[in-house]
Amino acid sequence: MIKVIADQNLYQLEQFLPKEVDLTTFNPDAGLPDIAGFDALLVRTVSKINPKIVPDIPSTLKFLGTGSSGSDHIDIDYLTANGVEFVDALGNNARAVAEYVITALLLWKEQKNINIQNFTYAIIGIGKVGTEVAQLF
Repeated sequence: MIKVIADQNLYQLEQFLPKEVDLTTFNPDAGLPDIAGFDALLVRTVSKINPKIVPDIPSTLKFLGTGSSGSDHIDIDYLTANGVEFVDALGNNARAVAEYVITALLLWKEQKNINIQNFTYAIIGIGKVGTEVAQLF
C-alpha cells in the first residue's frame, strides 16, 4: 500500500487516487506535519518545501507533487539530492486563464460599446496560456 499525505484543500483528490493508496490529509494552516513514513507528499503553493522547513527528508519519501503550475515554493535541488522525484501541475489552468482573457476582452468591448472586429491582436508569449488564447480566437 502506498502512503500519501496531502494538503486537505487539493480539490477532490480522493476520487483521483486508486484504492491502493492510503491517504492522510493535513491542514496547511497548521504547518507541515511529520511526513515520516509516507511515500508521497502532495502540496499547494502555501506549503514551502526547503531544508529549513524539512531539515530531514525521510528515506520513505520518494515523490512530491504540487497542485500548482509554479514551483518557486519548492527547493527542487534539495529534493533531487535526497532522491525525491518532483512534479508540478504546469499548464493545469491554462484553458481557464485563456477563457478569462477572452471574456475580459468581450466585456471591455461591451463596456466601451466598440466594434473589435477590425482590431489587430497580439499574444505575447505562446506558452500554455498563449496557445489556448490563440485556439479560442
